[in-house]
Amino acid sequence: MNNYEDKIKKFLENFWIESLYSIINLVFLLFLWNLNRELLSKFSSDESLKLLTYQNGKPIVFFVMTVLSIICGIIIVISRFKKILYEDPNLTEILYFGLSVLLISIIIITLIIAINNPILRAIVAVISACTAIVYANN
Repeated sequence: MNNYEDKIKKFLENFWIESLYSIINLVFLLFLWNLNRELLSKFSSDESLKLLTYQNGKPIVFFVMTVLSIICGIIIVISRFKKILYEDPNLTEILYFGLSVLLISIIIITLIIAINNPILRAIVAVISACTAIVYANN
């Protein structure tokens, strides 16, 4: 039993950032899914500006948090990849690396899917409308 506890301790020592990133993002995704459900029930696709200003810009805050989370995930994967390249890892560390990259990739893809509907669509619609207005006035 002590050997098993030592392996868990070593895993958490080496991959605490990935573990923390995963837990934080899973909780964030729950809140994002709830917000998406609420937005889809209250707004139609032609109410992009209203959607983005809902509850004092809550969808915009979630969008920014999603972008920052994706950037953090990419940074974690890159730093772990550099560590694997420049150090002499054992087989267990390589397997942990593969699992962490897989988990972070799944989280990033899920974040992109979740933010795409309806928040990202509303942001793209508002930016497109603003761009069209600017070009129409020139």
